[in-house]
Amino acid sequence: LMPVVENKEVIGGMNEVWATDFVASGIVDCTPHPKADNIPGSDNNVRYYVCKGDVPTSLDSIELEEKRSVVFTCEDQPIVPVFVIAVDGAGKWDYCTVLVEVKPGSDPNPCESDNVPSVLIQGAITTEDDQAVEQVTVSLSGAAFETKETKDDGQYSFENLEAGYDYSVTPSLDLNHLNGVSTFDLVLISKHILGIEILDSPYKLLAADVNNSRNVTTLDLIQVRKLILNIDTEFASSTSWIFVKKDYSFPDLRNPWAETTPSIINMNNLEDDYLTGDFIAIKRGDVNGSAIANSRMAAPRNVTGVFEIQTEDQKLKAGNEYTVSFTSEELAEIQGYQFTLNFDQTALELVDINYGVATEEHFGLTHVGEGVITTSWNVGSYKLPEAAADLFSIVVRAKSDATLSELLSISSRYTQAEAYNQAGQDLDVALDFGNASTQDAGFALYQNSPNPFVAETQIGFSLPQASKVTITINDVTGKTLRVIRAEFDKGYNKVDINDLSAGVMYYTLTAGDFTATKKMVKIQ
Repeated sequence: LMPVVENKEVIGGMNEVWATDFVASGIVDCTPHPKADNIPGSDNNVRYYVCKGDVPTSLDSIELEEKRSVVFTCEDQPIVPVFVIAVDGAGKWDYCTVLVEVKPGSDPNPCESDNVPSVLIQGAITTEDDQAVEQVTVSLSGAAFETKETKDDGQYSFENLEAGYDYSVTPSLDLNHLNGVSTFDLVLISKHILGIEILDSPYKLLAADVNNSRNVTTLDLIQVRKLILNIDTEFASSTSWIFVKKDYSFPDLRNPWAETTPSIINMNNLEDDYLTGDFIAIKRGDVNGSAIANSRMAAPRNVTGVFEIQTEDQKLKAGNEYTVSFTSEELAEIQGYQFTLNFDQTALELVDINYGVATEEHFGLTHVGEGVITTSWNVGSYKLPEAAADLFSIVVRAKSDATLSELLSISSRYTQAEAYNQAGQDLDVALDFGNASTQDAGFALYQNSPNPFVAETQIGFSLPQASKVTITINDVTGKTLRVIRAEFDKGYNKVDINDLSAGVMYYTLTAGDFTATKKMVKIQ
């Protein structure tokens, strides 16, 4: 039992336990409950309830949704029986009896103590730019154990804690390592390493040190680029966010590793409310502060132009090999670029990549089986040519007769399509085929993955701007099996598809004037 506090006085003890906390092993049932609980190791077809009192004889006498948890108080000491009830989708049910030992969880005993004062711990978690950070798990340990998750205001608080004891607060967040990480961060980190433009705050230096080596080196560049290229999905040596106590003063602003930075707040013999439990959150890999820290920050990119990559359109004949070169007359005007290059794997086979300005380290082939090449390049110590630069070329074998411009496209499917001019402003990326046919990172419908699939698959697509989208799934006879209508964001999006019968199907995406259809197969 934990203390119940009113007006800074302990008036008793209480604890609430959910019905699912009593489930040692989940029940497998053939009739799924529409509100089934997620129990590891079971088919998750059952809804669980718990109650004290008399043995249940029927569900008619039980207000089930009010019995999703049970509250224990001092009056339940030392042992009290409870009834854990399982209900399936057909209304069939059964229960088991559990004997619960109820005892004080703190000293002094909340069921015996009078006039025990309480204290409050609260704080805020923000970035260096004072943006609130959402979804941070804040853990309290010491004389009490609790966890809270910050909302879009970055605030957290622990209330009604017993005074006079030791407490510690620890924040953590390890979601979406790619958030805020782009090739422009590589540009800035490279300039720092070369001494051209030094990162001007200890927080940016900590953000750049993604391998936790207590220094910023080319090894950090390698890890960041692998993340951008989708070779890696997370940093191997760090969580996506780290935290530093806000009132901490760095002894050397140019060397934040001079001493261990405090990532925990410790409070000893806490007698009064602690209202300054604030932390600075640092997104690893993001040195220009572009990470979306909370749901209120989501905003479109401020694009100031287009970076064009040229290649020559040509007719392809099945069975022949072709070398497709990519050049740009604007390379000297940018500091870096990144994008996803898509090729239709049903019509083209990738044989090789010939490197130019962009070398092997600038490419990711993790998803080449899906017809995807990721690329990220930035200016380093390399001197740019004055004429049009040969970025790279790909060697492909045609599987069928086709036109090249119908088979290649640029998107943000895995690596966001963007470039950066000399002023550090964002540019879109477009593919120019030299015949008045230019493809930018606009509309695109991708092959579902996996395909064929057994239970679930994902349909991915790209949009040039946020818009309403309709996805229709039909069988081979034209019968409509599923219609999905929703508003989606600019760039790459995906939807999960499940609960379909086995067979050959076609899915069609419609967004404004854009329509595209692809085939998918579900197997038993």
